[in-house]
Amino acid sequence: MHLTRKQYISSCEISVLETAVLGGYPQKFAIEGKHSDLPVILCLHGGPSMPIPFSVGCRGLFSNLTDNAVMVYWDQLGCGINNRIIDNSFTIDNFVQMTADLVRYLKARFPDNKLYLFGISWGSILLCAAHCLPLSLSAAL
Repeated sequence: MHLTRKQYISSCEISVLETAVLGGYPQKFAIEGKHSDLPVILCLHGGPSMPIPFSVGCRGLFSNLTDNAVMVYWDQLGCGINNRIIDNSFTIDNFVQMTADLVRYLKARFPDNKLYLFGISWGSILLCAAHCLPLSLSAAL
């Protein structure tokens, strides 16, 4: 039987919108999974400023993923739910720091779960840079 989006969201053990300070800016992200003990996948979208295909608005849309993993959808600063003007002072390092802060948050939130990063386009830059961070962070992945 096909569940509606709202029915699917309510059937998940975890389907929430959370806020954390990432790179000095409060930012929202969605966490959704059928069971909270599944591996966690942090989706790093393309862009910047284009949270496609995985964004905060994806809650309840990818049951084939959230039946098997806890998906984290983060609209990176400057787009989607975290829309704000990004001026020329922002660098790749700023976004890498935000990514690292979110990884730390997720490891504290889900200490016993495996954590995977999934990057598309611009998100793959953040993924690669996160793996070059100090061992204390990259070992958590």
